[in-house]
Amino acid sequence: MQNGFVAKINPQGTAVVWASYVGVGLLYRDVALDDAGDVYLPMSHPGKGLLPPSSWFKGTFQPSPGGNADTGALKVTSDGRHVVWATWLGGTGLEVPNTGIRIDSQKNVFLNLTTESKDLPATSGVRDRTYNGGKDAYIAKLSPDGSRLIYGTYFGGSGDEYGNSTHNLAIDGLGNAHLITSSDRDDMPVTPGVFQNRRGGGHDIVATKFSPTGALLRCTYLGGSGNDDLDGAHVNSRGEDFFTGTTSSVDLPTTEDALQNQKSGENDAIIVRLSSDFSQLSFASYLGGKSYDDGRSRFLDKNGFFYVVGSTNGSGWPIVHAAQKEFAGGGGGKELCYQGGCFAGDVIVTKIGF
Repeated sequence: MQNGFVAKINPQGTAVVWASYVGVGLLYRDVALDDAGDVYLPMSHPGKGLLPPSSWFKGTFQPSPGGNADTGALKVTSDGRHVVWATWLGGTGLEVPNTGIRIDSQKNVFLNLTTESKDLPATSGVRDRTYNGGKDAYIAKLSPDGSRLIYGTYFGGSGDEYGNSTHNLAIDGLGNAHLITSSDRDDMPVTPGVFQNRRGGGHDIVATKFSPTGALLRCTYLGGSGNDDLDGAHVNSRGEDFFTGTTSSVDLPTTEDALQNQKSGENDAIIVRLSSDFSQLSFASYLGGKSYDDGRSRFLDKNGFFYVVGSTNGSGWPIVHAAQKEFAGGGGGKELCYQGGCFAGDVIVTKIGF
């Protein structure tokens, strides 16, 4: 059985300030911090085996798991010594263990997840109170102490919504939740005046914005004739969405200032900047080499530079001022192996100025 952990590293990256196991049988794939340095984790549990201490859940929204594999949230003090509170969030079906977590300026806690449950709590006034079929996206907003569900909403079409994962949720300064997902169906609830109101083919990116009460404000497709997948989302102070991912499409829309306006390999990473009203692409570009490239996560700094972290399976990644100029993966005992298989690629890090 696995145990989740959380660790704090010093600013120089040279030492561990503290590190702790948190719970039993739990998996954490994302993290958020508040201005006091307290840590928020999205927990996933396989639905069998030992459970965390019941004292963590006293007085919170859902003190007991719903059944099958559940998700939830917990808060840890800034020194890593205590769990402040924890709550489950789950129905009788499967919650996929890829939950993301974010907090807003009021310390409300947002979770995004993928679910097959038909009975997750859905509040009045939200976009969708019912399960739509396949694997749906779901967004929850919890009070700062974890005791109350401010809103819960399903989001999806008749098929599977892919990529509702750890890096694909962002909260803007007004408390709106921006969820980036993808779908292979034509019945997503696009809103008037957005950039792309029809699916291009395969499974397309679907960008959404929800109000502080869970109402759907904006929704647009973005994609070409192939498969387009997301792995990272960010929103700036003007409400513009930035996201990364990977695509097999040869006809993904790009802008005139694109770094690459054509796909270079099997799959290329993609970088997109979407206007705050979702009506136009402020920037869109392929970025890749000769093989399979994926933008897996992102960060936007205070000076407007956008950082993309991901992976590549081959040579040809565009290199500028590089710490490592040559591709080092691809056999010769250099594969990274884990329980699920082996990966022979390299990590890529890119800094972009708009």
